[in-house]
Amino acid sequence: MVFMDLKTYELWAESNIDGFHNEQIELDEVIAPIIRELNLKGYRTTFCCSGHPFTSLNEAFTTSEETAKGLGGLVKTEKTDNEELPIRALYIAPDDYFYISFDGISRQEFPVPLPDGFWWDEENTIRYEYTKHGVYELLEERLTVCKALYQWAASLPHRQ
Repeated sequence: MVFMDLKTYELWAESNIDGFHNEQIELDEVIAPIIRELNLKGYRTTFCCSGHPFTSLNEAFTTSEETAKGLGGLVKTEKTDNEELPIRALYIAPDDYFYISFDGISRQEFPVPLPDGFWWDEENTIRYEYTKHGVYELLEERLTVCKALYQWAASLPHRQ
């Protein structure tokens, strides 16, 4: 992971200075240059993820076993003491997606079309779904799409 300063947009690997993390956000290394470039040009971002080649173990509390089965990748369920959400479900989810969300900026404010494979959703978020599924194959695709998106961000004009 890398840290980006919220005021200067400088990127840092880490720091042992007191208070350093108070004004930093943590980013995936491969997406950090893109996020920095966008913010420097006035395209403020709010959330982002470049995806990961490994699956995630997740926990959800639900109302029924049937709802838990709908999560997909279900590992196990167990009862809880919570009457409103009596089922605790553990499930595995792939982390094979990429997204960048923008702060109050609509897609119409971007004069340059997105690179191939990227699209806008209704929430003013850029998305990409990886096509490769092996660890090294996904890492390779992630680097390729991040490079393409960085070139896109670099081609954007500064926002007024």
